[in-house]
Amino acid sequence: LSDHWHRTGMARIRPLWLAKAAGIGRPVSIALDESRVVEGVFETLDERGYMIVRHADGGSTAISGNISRLTLIS
Repeated sequence: LSDHWHRTGMARIRPLWLAKAAGIGRPVSIALDESRVVEGVFETLDERGYMIVRHADGGSTAISGNISRLTLIS
């Protein structure tokens, strides 16, 4: 998918990426590095390809770049 993304842009690949994204709509814990963890519900991948995580307080975080660990929470 990343090769396709570089050739055609995110708008054309986003539906394919969303179809393969595990955990959309589920609670997640994401380690960005050794000291930063984001927890919430994995809402979507936005038009930039960022992972959008909604927090319990209603706020959200847009995550891009490397993720050290992603855990789906039961």
